Amino acid sequence: MALVDKTIKRNMVSKRAGTMLAIRQNRQEATPADWEELRKVLASYREELERTRFLVYTDGGTLTAVQRKDLAQLLGDAHAKVAVVSDSVKVRFAGATISLFQKNYRQFTTNELHEAYQHLGLGPAEQRQVTHVLTELEELVYPDGK
Repeated sequence: MALVDKTIKRNMVSKRAGTMLAIRQNRQEATPADWEELRKVLASYREELERTRFLVYTDGGTLTAVQRKDLAQLLGDAHAKVAVVSDSVKVRFAGATISLFQKNYRQFTTNELHEAYQHLGLGPAEQRQVTHVLTELEELVYPDGK
């Protein structure tokens, strides 16, 4: 993850955790700056996308339709393992479009976080690491508290 200026409001941030990329989003759509940062991160992993596991935890924020289209082009025929955790119907709807081009994409509710970890093949130590990273990232998307 690039150094994040904590004075700038962020709706979506990411951080690498081993072979995982954790993405945390609040209730808002990803801003153009948020998307551009994630786009650069994804492009830097282009050669290893199929081996990288992605955990997206969102409180309702999504990529915009244009960003989802860009994501499809960026990923091409790479089929990364993706778990999206959210209780939002809007996220589930947006995710349905992503699942059309990502065969290893699954959605989970917040109560199913353990199942999301299983989908990604995370062992206990990796689960603890990712949980810690998600907490760090939550502080960035909710700088004034949730």
